[in-house]
Amino acid sequence: MSPRNAINKLNNNSVTVILDWYHLCKKVREFLSMIARNKSEKTDHSKFLFFHLWHGKIKEVLNYLNTAIQVRNQQKLSELITYFTKHKSEIINYDLRRKSGKTIGSGRMEKGVDERNW
Repeated sequence: MSPRNAINKLNNNSVTVILDWYHLCKKVREFLSMIARNKSEKTDHSKFLFFHLWHGKIKEVLNYLNTAIQVRNQQKLSELITYFTKHKSEIINYDLRRKSGKTIGSGRMEKGVDERNW
């Protein structure tokens, strides 16, 4: 059983599991460094992807990745598409969540874990 399935089972599916915004951005930047053919294309792709991810528009992101990118490394593009496809239910409208006063990251939780590891 995957960790996410275990969490859902323990909490009767009452916990919303989201991808942490910081780690999502980090993952995208890492992949774009291997995918984009040059710095200018990386910047253009980043602007498009981060805008649409911030608003939870995963369909637009996947469509863009499948149709609009000329790649340096096709395997890494495929891996990024697989990553988004696997986690699309966890990519939310971060803008709306932030505006409603909810967290979009795991910083508080990670800090709590750090403090308990003494």
